[in-house]
Amino acid sequence: MIAATCRAAAVQRGPLGLAARTALGRVGEPDAIGLAIASLVSEAGRWVIAQNIEVSGGF
Repeated sequence: MIAATCRAAAVQRGPLGLAARTALGRVGEPDAIGLAIASLVSEAGRWVIAQNIEVSGGF
């Protein structure tokens, strides 16, 4: 789940909110997607091949 694609009520931080039900207690943020992509296309990501990389905040 990425916060920009969720309804505000579903992402609420309360005990019934989506964020509270994730492993890390949060949902993914749009800038996290950009950071993951930047890492993969950089020199540091040159050995990462054929992987599924989940950027979801622990959902």
